[in-house]
Amino acid sequence: MPLSLDKAALYFVFFFFIALTFWAKDIPFFWDSTLYCQISHYHYDNNFSSLLVPPDLDPAGSPMIYWIYIALAWKILGKTLLISHLAVLPFLLGIAWEYYKLAKKFLSPIFTAIAMALLIVEPTFISQSIFLGYDIPKAYLFLFALNALLERKSILFSLAICLLSLSSMRGMFLASSIFLIHLYLFRINKWKNIWKELSVYLPAVFSVCAWMAYHYYYTGWLLFLSNGYYADDRMIVSFGQMFRQFIYILWEMIDFGRAFLWTCVGVGISYFILKKIKLSKHLKFLLFLISTPWLVSIITLCPFSIPVGHKYFIVLFLLSHLLFLYIIHRLSSNKKYIIIIFSAAILSLITGNFWIYAGGFSNGWDSSLKSIPYFKLKNEMIGFVEEKKINPIEIGTKFPIYYNIKISDLGERDFEFSNMKNNSVKEYNYVLLSNISNQFTLAEKETLNNEWELIKECELGQVYLKLFKNPDK
Repeated sequence: MPLSLDKAALYFVFFFFIALTFWAKDIPFFWDSTLYCQISHYHYDNNFSSLLVPPDLDPAGSPMIYWIYIALAWKILGKTLLISHLAVLPFLLGIAWEYYKLAKKFLSPIFTAIAMALLIVEPTFISQSIFLGYDIPKAYLFLFALNALLERKSILFSLAICLLSLSSMRGMFLASSIFLIHLYLFRINKWKNIWKELSVYLPAVFSVCAWMAYHYYYTGWLLFLSNGYYADDRMIVSFGQMFRQFIYILWEMIDFGRAFLWTCVGVGISYFILKKIKLSKHLKFLLFLISTPWLVSIITLCPFSIPVGHKYFIVLFLLSHLLFLYIIHRLSSNKKYIIIIFSAAILSLITGNFWIYAGGFSNGWDSSLKSIPYFKLKNEMIGFVEEKKINPIEIGTKFPIYYNIKISDLGERDFEFSNMKNNSVKEYNYVLLSNISNQFTLAEKETLNNEWELIKECELGQVYLKLFKNPDK
């Protein structure tokens, strides 16, 4: 019996993720993953003697079970980048399966196949898959919980919600979104026993409360440490800054080629309203499904100074594909138009990997594929520094370049540059400038390029690294 088109697409995506994992086997931890993989190093080096970690590795008092999982993979299979990537692979395959099941609930087989194609060209999702991102397991657990809820599988749903809530603070917020979606389904489906519905959350509530009690007993604080390493990212901001954060989140939703998809969604919904076409039950649910985690994100992120990354919204990006395809399906059955729109969506998302912003605007380097050349360039720069016998501690640079390669690359040797923090460039004998960092100011770039001596430049694709020597030292 020949495979249906949607099943063939699913198996292709399985193969794609397996191939992608082995292709990326030498790519190190990157961006926030380098920061948080230090949790895995800590558990690995201390043989899991405690679930707690030092304050500088404890951003929100949550257990961060993904990094414990990575450390366990290292203990059992070996502390290598390949093992790290293989540890992420089950989540990628799980996302493909859960996404496929979810798509089939709303789309025809051919549109389900198109959804699978959109899945593997979504810039932020694929980039985080390569960079060992900790939002990948959260996306899997969200989709797993959502399907279990829709399929009325209480035990699996309870397990997924529990693990999602223990994954991180944002995992708790995603679990809260699922809870609101659950209440919506309870109302529209007229389910009878509210207490039976709510009981599935008890293991998650108990686990989170038990963790918080344990954490507070041994550390004396919850949620965030007021004078801790991450305190500056947990400050409550003014209304003006809240609005700026809100606009920034809106921009991230349409960034990297997603503007085309959202434009189609907006045009489609406007058409339904103007023509007074009644919104179907599926369309209403999809709109609620997307708006709920988005609003929860707005409420929980905007009041704080925390830097918001594209990767925070991977779940929304994937769900938006289903909304986009459902609307296109409802609006037209003309195969020619569907092919044109689908091709434009694919092209838009692929080209989104190469969008870059100048003039001091931040770029989502960990959320698009344009950053891949960075790893080769950094190794080239390290080779030059070692060849010239320059002490790397004399070289100042900024996030994420300064991390020790023993942490990011899981290598045997120590090699790290100095973290400039807020120090002046004049305090260093050398400064390593790269557009891969969003922290260099325009003034610093101008000073380095115009007044300092350039002794080494590496450039590939859209990424550059420049090593400057202080003319006054």
